Amino acid sequence: MARYMAGVRGRFREMLIVVAQTLPVFVVVTYMSTPEKALVTTMAFFSIWTAVSARWDQRDKPGFWWLVGLVLVANALAIWAIPMNTKFSSGHVVAYPVGMAEGFVVYWMLGWRQRRDSSVR
Repeated sequence: MARYMAGVRGRFREMLIVVAQTLPVFVVVTYMSTPEKALVTTMAFFSIWTAVSARWDQRDKPGFWWLVGLVLVANALAIWAIPMNTKFSSGHVVAYPVGMAEGFVVYWMLGWRQRRDSSVR
């Protein structure tokens, strides 16, 4: 992929990567459910992905992937339980703040786990 993306630089490349990673999530959830649930799911996925990317140096430490998996399962269950069977006009209003808050919480949880592990040793 590095050779394919060699001519694309800066923010445009970052935007392409974000679209390439979140579009499949949006399409699959839209097919299986509603576009509103897909928007919330995509925003949650992106915020978790951003928090994990920011704490990527911890990926080899014990508990990192368990915590990320627990957050993903909790999100999947919560989004599945949201009763959006009809058109939900507030999808945009809900998706962004919830996704941003979740990204901050996941980032904080991963940092807290790192600080806790370093203070034990």
